[in-house]
Amino acid sequence: MSVEPAYKRTLGKYPEQDLWQSVLLVVVQEALYGGLNNGCRIEQEITTRRARACQSARDYLTTPSLDLSMVCAMAGLDMQAVIDNMTRQIAAAPSPEELAASDAPRVTRTKKTRKTEPKSRAPRDRKRHTYDGESLTLKEWSVRTGLAEGTLRSRLFAHWPIERALTEPSGQQARRPRKEQPRPAKAGKPGITLTHAGETMTLKQWAARLGLSKPTINKRLRMGLPIDQVLSSQNMRGKSFAGR
Repeated sequence: MSVEPAYKRTLGKYPEQDLWQSVLLVVVQEALYGGLNNGCRIEQEITTRRARACQSARDYLTTPSLDLSMVCAMAGLDMQAVIDNMTRQIAAAPSPEELAASDAPRVTRTKKTRKTEPKSRAPRDRKRHTYDGESLTLKEWSVRTGLAEGTLRSRLFAHWPIERALTEPSGQQARRPRKEQPRPAKAGKPGITLTHAGETMTLKQWAARLGLSKPTINKRLRMGLPIDQVLSSQNMRGKSFAGR
């Protein structure tokens, strides 16, 4: 049976969306392909349990709910589009009972493996450092200056000028100005993004675009509203929504 993908995934572009799309894919697999029996004989109880799990996944993916709305929002997908697509595909798929009692292919996400170059086994002190007309390795400079090789290496790693690294006596390193030891900026937690009408932005960006507050958008998501109503600039208070 040939079944088209339930949605288009954007792997690698938004890591947080990729995670939630993986969660959604597990349910899609269960709804379209059921469980595998791996060629073994299936007892009646196990078959019934798999059929129920398949039907439960189908109900989840074709019925608007707060939970599905949140998962789709986290995955950067439109809940109604997922429901429409899954309804069409489930209609063309075998029944849960047929899937539970047969060997069915399962869609999997394959991870590309990177080819790693073999690490060079060249000694670390092959690199030469030039000062006052001489080019020596750190080991050779250590012998020449009387400073430990580790001290020289740490000074150069901290971006000391070669002259200072080779001439400043040991024990002065701790009195370096703090501005020479910049701390890397902490990586911020990626914000939640929503996709609507072909655009993907964070809640803050959507709020600025629509003149809404972030708490308002979050509240609409928790209410399980479709994405077009979540991002509507109109006042939704007191209105009823179809599909809730």
